[in-house]
Amino acid sequence: MTMLGYRLSAEVRGSAILPLLAGYLIRQAIAQVYSDLKTASWLFGLASSVA
Repeated sequence: MTMLGYRLSAEVRGSAILPLLAGYLIRQAIAQVYSDLKTASWLFGLASSVA
């Protein structure tokens, strides 16, 4: 493969990886927020049941 062809395929791979990486990070952030909300609502329910 020529140098140009190699660079081109590397850029195509990079541009394919970036959206996947972004999607993965977004999913991780959403999962984190979701688990935090579940914990917060559980603590709130516990506090209101004790009070």
